[in-house]
Amino acid sequence: MAALKPAIIRGGYESLYFSGVHYFLKPFLSGVGAILTLHHVRPARKGRFQPNRMLEVTPRFFNRVVRYLRRAKLDLVSLDEMHRRLVEGDFSRRFVA
Repeated sequence: MAALKPAIIRGGYESLYFSGVHYFLKPFLSGVGAILTLHHVRPARKGRFQPNRMLEVTPRFFNRVVRYLRRAKLDLVSLDEMHRRLVEGDFSRRFVA
């Protein structure tokens, strides 16, 4: 029964995605920016005991994310710049910190 709830939620999200409704909702729900929390960027390591593996990304993955964000014409900003934009209400361009 506990596994049913995540399956229903995922099914709902997938229905929204594959129906294309998210394109119409984007102007209303997309927000002004996002914060990426990439704890460690380093080459993949071998070894069985890596309790923080889910907090790590490879440099290749990080480079692909940065290229994607630039192609999407999002501003890549520091946390200080993000704070300034939020405090001053500067929402002219979407950003990622």
